[in-house]
Amino acid sequence: MTAARQHRSLAEHIGRAQLMVYGAAVVLATVGASIVGYHYLHQQMAAHLQNLARITAIESQAGLVFGDDSASAEVLRAIPLEEGVTRAELRDADGKLRASIDNAPSGLIGALASHLAGEQASAPVIADRRTIGEVRLQGGEEPLLNAFLGLILADIVVVTCIGILSLFVSRRNTRRITRPLTQLRTLMHAATQQRDFTQRAPAADIAEVDDLRVQFNGLLDEIVQRDQVLRASNQVLQRLAFHDPLTGLPNRAMLERALATTLDECRENGTKAALFYLDADSFKSINDTFGHDVGDQLLVTIADRLRVWMPERATPARLGGDEFVVLIAPLSEAGEHNESTTVRLVHALRATLEQPLRTRSCIIHPGVSIGVAVYPDDAGSAEALLQSADKSMYQMKGLHYRAAAVTRWSDLGDASAIAPRPASH
Repeated sequence: MTAARQHRSLAEHIGRAQLMVYGAAVVLATVGASIVGYHYLHQQMAAHLQNLARITAIESQAGLVFGDDSASAEVLRAIPLEEGVTRAELRDADGKLRASIDNAPSGLIGALASHLAGEQASAPVIADRRTIGEVRLQGGEEPLLNAFLGLILADIVVVTCIGILSLFVSRRNTRRITRPLTQLRTLMHAATQQRDFTQRAPAADIAEVDDLRVQFNGLLDEIVQRDQVLRASNQVLQRLAFHDPLTGLPNRAMLERALATTLDECRENGTKAALFYLDADSFKSINDTFGHDVGDQLLVTIADRLRVWMPERATPARLGGDEFVVLIAPLSEAGEHNESTTVRLVHALRATLEQPLRTRSCIIHPGVSIGVAVYPDDAGSAEALLQSADKSMYQMKGLHYRAAAVTRWSDLGDASAIAPRPASH
């Protein structure tokens, strides 16, 4: 009784056909890559050996010029072993051998390379536009084999991976499955690498893939929402950390960073910087008489006027209370210690800040004391510059109080000006 003939399934037939195609592809790809790769690597090896000969010829000039054979031999011994040079010679203009080295190949690759005909390269040694010798190099087989075997191994791995995938996926299902998955991969790359969360995956024919698409789009929507909340929170935290909440000007922390950076630039460029230290005279009296709302309005007005007045490359900041600073750099040269420049800026600044301010309950005529310190004339560091400007400001404040040139105000129903007590500030 004969055994019943076993029929293969369609999947098995397709698998066998794909296996045959895979085997043929491996053979053809490996042979083709081997021929092309070996030819390319051989050309590169020959060109590299020629360049190495030229470099060695340049380094051998001194040895031939001065007849120092030991120095010439040292140049040849300096050729790295990984260059694969099996023999190197240095000859003079008469063809006499002045120095030579021999490197025996080592290891399995070296033993195999010893059976190949090595490449030869030569380069003349030129000094004062005349040839005084010649460098001859032979070898290069071992690096060539290393690169070639690596190329073959990479080719086999790649072709094997492609063949394994082709064994398990048919063409029709591949198109239906890989298209939406490729779209998802593209979206994921755009989201992770380019931070682009605006694109969404289209619908897919396969239910499982379409369900994955829906979940992925929902994940992108959630990421966008969280990213927006995080950006808004970071902006708020950044502003709270480096800006004054009342006036919106940079605070002391930001000023210290800006001041340190500015002084570093001044040191590198040999320029100067001026720090103006401002204080509103009799500010405490304003708060005590009209309340903190009016005092805050005065501070905000001073900050707004600073923004309007500021010259180019000026940085204003509020240190706290009624104290402000303005950093100007670079300070233009205008006489000894930039005296005329700083005095002119102080006059312009006072004229801007001391304009009358009308509130709901009074008219305020601000008085502002301004101290100035110039880097590096008055101080050589950020902390010392702040202290010097602060000291200058208090000296001006004393002059203002002695001259009664401080903040005045008048009620809207009273035309007479009311001056505060000199001790209040």
